[in-house]
Amino acid sequence: MLVTAWQALGLAANGRAPASNPATSQGRVAGEVLSWATKRPVARAAVTIPALGLRTTSDRWGRFAFAQRIRVPGSYLRVTARVTAPGFGSWTIRGAPVWRGDSLLLHADLRPTAFDHTVLTPAERRSAGLPTGVPSSPSASSPAASGPTCTGWDDQLVPPRTTWIYYSPDAKAEQFDFVFYAVHALQQEWIPSWDSDALGAGAVAVKTYAWWRAGTGHARTGGPGCYDSNDYSDQAFDPTWTSGYAEQAVYATLGSIAWQNGAIFLSHYFAGATTTPCAPVTGTYAGWMSQWGTKDCADAGVLWPAIVETFYSGITWHYLRNLVVNPGAESPARYRWAVLDGDLHRAGTSFAGAYSWKVVPAPSRRAKLLQLVPFDGTANAAYHEQVALQCPTANASACDVTLILTAVTTGGPGPSRSVVIHLPRDGVWRVSKFNPSSFGIDHQAVRLTFKSAEQFGVDYVYITSAFGGP
Repeated sequence: MLVTAWQALGLAANGRAPASNPATSQGRVAGEVLSWATKRPVARAAVTIPALGLRTTSDRWGRFAFAQRIRVPGSYLRVTARVTAPGFGSWTIRGAPVWRGDSLLLHADLRPTAFDHTVLTPAERRSAGLPTGVPSSPSASSPAASGPTCTGWDDQLVPPRTTWIYYSPDAKAEQFDFVFYAVHALQQEWIPSWDSDALGAGAVAVKTYAWWRAGTGHARTGGPGCYDSNDYSDQAFDPTWTSGYAEQAVYATLGSIAWQNGAIFLSHYFAGATTTPCAPVTGTYAGWMSQWGTKDCADAGVLWPAIVETFYSGITWHYLRNLVVNPGAESPARYRWAVLDGDLHRAGTSFAGAYSWKVVPAPSRRAKLLQLVPFDGTANAAYHEQVALQCPTANASACDVTLILTAVTTGGPGPSRSVVIHLPRDGVWRVSKFNPSSFGIDHQAVRLTFKSAEQFGVDYVYITSAFGGP
């Protein structure tokens, strides 16, 4: 399908960290340890970076983070990390890149036997005779829905929960969480040191391509052992590691749905060259997105929605920048939202779109609607939050809805900032804005919480931060 922009790690020197989060001389390593067989967290696993003399252990949720930041002498530093735990074989990753100012996020699936994986650049893969991902014929960019079906997900407003991927190192099709797949494909396809708006545009392309492949008639293979995409002729994919910037870009754009010609489309892209301009592509790859072209756009100050529109003609947006994400899902997991002391329902009215959420408290309780958003935030990071809220006429009184923003570190929740929004009982949607003071500590995520003792409607949830455009 594509040629990755990551032609060699050395090319990253031409990029830069997101403009609103300048590169420093240091990077960070964190991650999670799971059982490959059960997908459950593995606590008290030993995690080491032997060459740097670093050691830590996973907590009860399988998470870990090295307290020390790593000095990165150039654009990146390739490291070897090792994970061990009783009852499992060792897990080793070699050559994983720590980018300046970014986080290397490891995903260690411990198996009964030892697992040893080397991260290769596309140039190194070619030298080893391994597949790198190549463009398919542009004439086949949007075939009819008449081919194989694997996942068979046809909703056009809600991404699938999972997708089947043929992963070459395991030589078989495996089912991955859709967001996990998008995060671990984006870091293979876009250079993490590029401006955040280039990554945001890439995240939309990666998500939309995988979503289309998961639809009826669009899979690579059907039947037993089927898969929607593979990691060599579709999007490059490595589940063992990702970049913090890539993770943030995917989560920031997940709820922004791009249609072309009235539906999810096969969003082809290709590398282009360092001289590729911020302009629609002509010639062989006409109608495709250029990865290096997205960098040129972002460096010129173009925001990610406009970058997507530059390369893909006829784009219609749904839920642009809206973190509600899941207006039509049948999944009890509700994608990214959790609710405590109450219940969550889809509502047929909305502020912007076809649906919204209605939060119903349990008797004599205050319901809490929560979502965790990855941000590699500094102590001085400034956030802007806005949300459309509604107090239904069915309530006995007006609504007081508390907006809470909490810094989350590797040790758990940290400081919070809050504001109370007073809403009359009239069923009218109103947009509320919140600009909390900085948290004063470095943090890896923020948690959005909406709390009320009355029923309330939620739509158009949006947060910006130091991450930039997305």
